[in-house]
Amino acid sequence: MKKITYVTALLNIKRDQLESPSFNRPFKRYLDTLSRLLRHMGNNNMVIYIEDEHAEFVRNIKPNNIIIKSLSTEEIRKSEYFEKIQKIRTTDEWRNQVGWLKESTQANLELYNPLIFQKIHWLDEVSNDNPFNSEYFMWVDAGIANAQAHPGYFSKDWFEERLIKKLEKFLFICFPYEGHSEIHGFKREGINKYVNGANVNRVARATFFGGKREDIFYLTKKFNELAHKTLDDGYMGTEESIYTIMSYLYSDLINVEMIGGNGLVSTFFENLQNGNTPDIEKSKYDETWNGEGSFIYLETKMQQNPKALKVFEDFFNNNKDIDLVIEIGSAWGSLSMFIKDQCDKINSKFVTYEIVKNRKEQLMRNKHFASRNIDMRICNIFDEDNMEEVKKMIMTSGRTLVMCDGGNKVREFNTISNFLKSGDFIMAHDYAPNREIFKTKYEGKIWNWFEINDSDINNAVVSNNLEDYHTDFKDVAWICKKKTYQDNTDLYVVTFNAPDQFEFLCKSIIDASPEMFNNSKKYVLNNSTDDSTIKEYERLFEKYNFTEFRKDNLGICGGRQFIAEHFDTTDNEYMLFFEDDMNMNGPKDKGQVCKNGFLKYHSNLYKGIINIMKKEKYDFLKWSFTEFYGDNKTQWAWYNVPQTFREKHWPNKPQLPKRGFDSDAPLTKFNNIKCEGGIPYVDGEIYYCNWPQIVSKSGNKKMFLETKWERPYEQTWMSYMFKKTVKGYLKPAILLMSPITHDRFHHYSGDLRKES
Repeated sequence: MKKITYVTALLNIKRDQLESPSFNRPFKRYLDTLSRLLRHMGNNNMVIYIEDEHAEFVRNIKPNNIIIKSLSTEEIRKSEYFEKIQKIRTTDEWRNQVGWLKESTQANLELYNPLIFQKIHWLDEVSNDNPFNSEYFMWVDAGIANAQAHPGYFSKDWFEERLIKKLEKFLFICFPYEGHSEIHGFKREGINKYVNGANVNRVARATFFGGKREDIFYLTKKFNELAHKTLDDGYMGTEESIYTIMSYLYSDLINVEMIGGNGLVSTFFENLQNGNTPDIEKSKYDETWNGEGSFIYLETKMQQNPKALKVFEDFFNNNKDIDLVIEIGSAWGSLSMFIKDQCDKINSKFVTYEIVKNRKEQLMRNKHFASRNIDMRICNIFDEDNMEEVKKMIMTSGRTLVMCDGGNKVREFNTISNFLKSGDFIMAHDYAPNREIFKTKYEGKIWNWFEINDSDINNAVVSNNLEDYHTDFKDVAWICKKKTYQDNTDLYVVTFNAPDQFEFLCKSIIDASPEMFNNSKKYVLNNSTDDSTIKEYERLFEKYNFTEFRKDNLGICGGRQFIAEHFDTTDNEYMLFFEDDMNMNGPKDKGQVCKNGFLKYHSNLYKGIINIMKKEKYDFLKWSFTEFYGDNKTQWAWYNVPQTFREKHWPNKPQLPKRGFDSDAPLTKFNNIKCEGGIPYVDGEIYYCNWPQIVSKSGNKKMFLETKWERPYEQTWMSYMFKKTVKGYLKPAILLMSPITHDRFHHYSGDLRKES
């Protein structure tokens, strides 16, 4: 049973009418962030104050454990603070005390301060009614997902238990604030007046606060008294100004939790997530290795150098964004328990594999192991299905750590390193650089077991771009490598009215090239006109970590132009471009060829195309020789260039057919056929089209930015770029592969199609 009730409110106070772009917000933005909060609230108890017209919106997202209370602008105008607030906010003296204030929400919206002054009163009302029979009550801003913190924390199993530990006193989250003449418009001289001379060097946040019923009741009365007193004296900031005063006056009742100077409460949630360091026999960290192969840890054998625990803890403290840890070789479960504790601190998943059939049954007799609910899987990791399971976990998770400590560490390392994404880690135990170093520096000093060295894994290290990481591991007989890429990319998708089409594309890229997907900063231009798709799109963009642009419907080519202009502002050197129906062929297509005889899949496509671009300095590199309507052996630019150019460039074929396509159209002129890492490609007079391609920064400028059209079309670009190519100004190429399949399964009316 949940012990906390969360309270929030949302009201349209016309913030979108503010002139200042710094303070202007469309109300839809608040509905969107509220929807994210509601989705992550799950079965948590919640009370929301909101206008009646949005009640169904709330129920559709969170149908259970929620009470909806009616809220209106008229109710806020009847607030006991309303008239006093209006009197202050309209005075020149108050508005002009700092430059930003006269443009602010509290200065220009009559309902802003009256609304936010009600937060603690609503919290008090709910705690008094106590509809869910809760022990604690927390205010959470409806817009917390906008910039303050990710609402996913509320869905975590550990969240309530850890939060409650902070609520023995009333909780205010505060950030440092010094050197300013005011706090949100409340003059510092006034603040000092009300805190009895204390040095005010912090501000209490109103995003997330609360506690027990009795504390809320008392502090609401104090807020009410202070609000009237300060307003009567001519002082006003926001509700946070008064909360700040309360945090000094009633410090014996209030738990002040400090965050960083940026004021983001996400720091508080991160601290909750990290938790306190468990009691893990820290005396073992500093023990000198005594030559034994194990020591006792949590009543079982730990087959490690004792100093390894400290090295591991340092590693996890420096990599709190790890999402998944896979251990190969559970042994007696002691290291598994330690790693599980580290994973719990950073809220990551832990899976351990062991080949000994009765080992789990043995370990479950240890109360420490049994209490940790460790995901232990008994199997041979090298069986095809099991290795495929490991591969899928790595590819579908965030940053991953793989620990190779089973019976064949060399094979484990060399096999699993092929599945790593950029930023992932892989480690192996019983390591020394070579036998000579093992004999002179390890044996009898660090560790007496030697099962893996640099020469065993050199090919995997080179082919998978692995580099040394956290080299302290070498001092405890582990090797730690991180997968990196020298170059990152920007990946863009244009989508329209079809969330399922967009997700299918994402899955196809992940399946075909997880490196491409995970090593790219991902952007999506959402051209959708169907508002019923918004919620599902929002879920998918969050799931796959895309930054969304929504500019009404720019059309296919209008969107392509927008993307080119955005890419010109980013830090990455290369851009990858997709429409949402241009799917990548995956491992299932290995060995298959297109109608022109070219391979449809290559396992190292991403690395290959980057290496080709760097080596050849191409402006753009198309990926698919065979396309939906034709292929690249025909020169399609012939149809689109001006007649005068056609006559000059193809004197033997100067005339277009009267209708349709010409079966004897000119062929593409190819110059140089080459190969890079098993990936063949050719350059020459390669025509431009909107199919997937990689484009360099300089190529992007030449193609889209030096000359612009108000309403661009693919045929216009094809003609324009072909002429630049013939002049030698643009340098394109194409793969002699066909890794893309056009698959539009979500169809829409042709009337909706828009080019620009």
